[in-house]
Amino acid sequence: MSAGFLSIGQHKIALIKAILNCRVDLIVSDIDTVWLENPLPYFAEYPDADVLASTDSVAPTCDDNGLENPSTIGRYDLNVGLMLLRHRKNVTHLVEEWQHLLLQPGMPLWDQAEFNRLIKVGMFENDISWWDHTDRWERQYRLLLPALSSSRLVRGFNDSVSVGVLPLSLFPSGHVYFTQKLHEKTQTRPCIVHATYAEGMLKRHRLREAQLWLSDAADYYTPAGLLVLDLGQLEAPADWERLPSKDRVQFHMKNMAMQLTQFWYAAGVAVALSRVLILPLFICYCDELWHQSLEVSPHWLCRYPGAERQILPFQCSADEVLNYPKLDDLPSQHGAAVHYRESTLMKSPKLPEIFKAFKLKNSRSIWQTSQIKLSMCLLSNRL
Repeated sequence: MSAGFLSIGQHKIALIKAILNCRVDLIVSDIDTVWLENPLPYFAEYPDADVLASTDSVAPTCDDNGLENPSTIGRYDLNVGLMLLRHRKNVTHLVEEWQHLLLQPGMPLWDQAEFNRLIKVGMFENDISWWDHTDRWERQYRLLLPALSSSRLVRGFNDSVSVGVLPLSLFPSGHVYFTQKLHEKTQTRPCIVHATYAEGMLKRHRLREAQLWLSDAADYYTPAGLLVLDLGQLEAPADWERLPSKDRVQFHMKNMAMQLTQFWYAAGVAVALSRVLILPLFICYCDELWHQSLEVSPHWLCRYPGAERQILPFQCSADEVLNYPKLDDLPSQHGAAVHYRESTLMKSPKLPEIFKAFKLKNSRSIWQTSQIKLSMCLLSNRL
């Protein structure tokens, strides 16, 4: 994290403090959130909560749209990019202590890490410490004080603040929404989506794929011509479900190499024909962060540690496969730009109707080996 990024936290907390001093409740929402529903009715269901915060967790603990099990605070950070702070003296005191920590001389501190360190004071019997080498995904966090009634609120900051963890079903982290797509499996419409688990401009790519980014200019949706690629896949081993993590990763890498070979041939054809390439639907047999599952414990079977509900294989975001910044920089390296659009372009509500009535032209195999058959079809709005 850059010093500039960390310094933003200091200014943010100063603003939070100033607003709370105006005696109004405050919703903190980072710029990489998308609001699909009004969260106020949900927040009103928990009037006793001093703080309601989202979580970086990747696995829901409850299926009733109620608050998450508070023990998840031990394993995953509360995310300060989406939370409700009520204008109460105890919350103001928490924010003052938070600000005091960040204003200490020396290297700037990360606001989220310091917030979590404060909120966890007096919360768990077995909080993380320098001598505890137990894997944090295996550790069972025991609350010092029981959760408050059936609301799943818990006391934090030395028993002075009541805290609730917003449900992943309604306030999903980026991994839950974009990678696992749990909202599709549960048929639940989230309230606010936070594009975490992605950095920089990759957030925009994920939001575009999910049809949550509507800020592009009109010409983004009116390319002169499109090129569509259907990827061939290797057949999964018959004993896939019984394969250990190491063997799963090996097959995943082999299948990914096959998909990328097809992609780069398609990119070359798109450049030669002056077409815009619609990114294909990549299939991943392992999570992008599979290496962490091997480092932590092989029983996660190349899922991100803790993502118990992630189904493998899955249709993965293109940024899990391609290095978008490198792709965007290709003209400076090779002199030929690969113009592309996200795989969901044809489903966009901003796409002109004339493009939705494309005629299919010359669907044929243009490259084939004993293992790979590359078939593409050119779509055009020119009759």
